[in-house]
Amino acid sequence: MWVPTASNLNLKANNGSIHVESVRGQIRFHTLNGSVHLSEIAGDVDGSTTNGSLAIDLTGTGWTGNGLRAETTNGSVRLNLPETFSAQVQASTVNGRVRVDFPVTISGEIGKTHVFPARRRRSLDRGKDS
Repeated sequence: MWVPTASNLNLKANNGSIHVESVRGQIRFHTLNGSVHLSEIAGDVDGSTTNGSLAIDLTGTGWTGNGLRAETTNGSVRLNLPETFSAQVQASTVNGRVRVDFPVTISGEIGKTHVFPARRRRSLDRGKDS
């Protein structure tokens, strides 16, 4: 499906993946069994997948909009940001891996199953924690 760049979306799938690229606006998404790929998005973004991975690719120097919240229960999270990106981004998984392309300091305990606390937050300001 093609939509204008400035669009509000409410996307739902039971057994399918969701891919959103080059859209800014209020974006809501949920899929039960499928992966989610978000690329070059902005605005107020909130959603999840129950059984699927999250791939988030952002460009530019910072987030434009209210924020981004994306989570998965059973799947990995891949977050790709430019080195100079400045924003607060939240991504979580219950049973999966979290992969980021910049150094991250994690506090707390990581068990043998590599389960990260839900809603782990990391503030980014040109690579510095806040």
